[in-house]
Amino acid sequence: MTKLQWRDDEADAAPQRRNFRPSDAVRLHANEHPYPPPPEVLEAITEGALLVNRYPFGNEGPLTAALADRMGIPPDRVLLGAGSNELLYKSIAALGGPGTESAFPHPSYPTFAAAPATTSARPVPVPLLDDGACDVEGLLAAVTERTTCLVVCNPNNPTGAALPEGALRTLSDRLPEHILLIVDEAYFEYTDEFARGGRGALELFANSRPMVLTRSFSKFFGLAGLRLGYAAASSPELAAEMRGHIGPSGVSGMALTAGEAALRAEPVFLERLAEQRHERREMWEALDELGLHPLPTETNFVCCDEPDPGTAAWLKERGVSIRSGESISSPGHMRITVGRPEDNALVLSLLRDRL
Repeated sequence: MTKLQWRDDEADAAPQRRNFRPSDAVRLHANEHPYPPPPEVLEAITEGALLVNRYPFGNEGPLTAALADRMGIPPDRVLLGAGSNELLYKSIAALGGPGTESAFPHPSYPTFAAAPATTSARPVPVPLLDDGACDVEGLLAAVTERTTCLVVCNPNNPTGAALPEGALRTLSDRLPEHILLIVDEAYFEYTDEFARGGRGALELFANSRPMVLTRSFSKFFGLAGLRLGYAAASSPELAAEMRGHIGPSGVSGMALTAGEAALRAEPVFLERLAEQRHERREMWEALDELGLHPLPTETNFVCCDEPDPGTAAWLKERGVSIRSGESISSPGHMRITVGRPEDNALVLSLLRDRL
């Protein structure tokens, strides 16, 4: 396995951002679902569009109840947001302030560094392990008396690796109880644990420590354009405190309607997940055969060696958009979303030509 060189000096830097239109390129850069929602979800979105002249205030109940039932927790511990990013950003920022610290893996989701910086809190990035997974011992060692929040992305973005079994429980057990543990599980449905019927970070809610997990409708459910995410708190008191920091729900009425329909249509998404897992395995094996040392992944993308810093730009000129090492704060690596079979075949063909 190639030794990973994470760039520590860019923990608080925003990733490169470009405005892509669907017609610009094959979109393998944003970890989106490759297919539109199924007909029943599109129908619900269409019906919801008839009420866009009305505010959605007070209409969160049905979706909140459905999510609570899905997770096996009371509805008063579920919060909705305009994407899980809103919930992460506001929760982390709420705990910040001058003299405080927030610890998180690096490289990981950029919000982890951006949110504490807005409140003059000190971001504390902790390098990943060589396989791209979060370093539990490193995170625990980074905790000080000033730490108010510790965030973990599991599986981690942009590397794709999930924590080994028991590692998250170790982190929860050994972290001081006054520190809020936040677990970002945006890619949970792509994990082996989900395939086994596991509950992810929800398994730790029986502990007495304050803890929040966040999940998204943007990946597995393919609703990225509607901005819908949710959080679960380990206690009703913590959920109430979070609501005070987050403020009124920023979720649109169309997103609420689509979310309910997507949960009802989960069997369809599970069928699509089987195809995505197959395509992920095919891409991983092809990249391995090309000598690009793909990292272990339990997400809808693969992180591998970047042949040279110009690879992403070269691919974009040929109609395929991926994430360069520069854009994910990991020089020498690139991230490729698992797309439709024809899209995956195209990027792999181009990479063979490049090499």
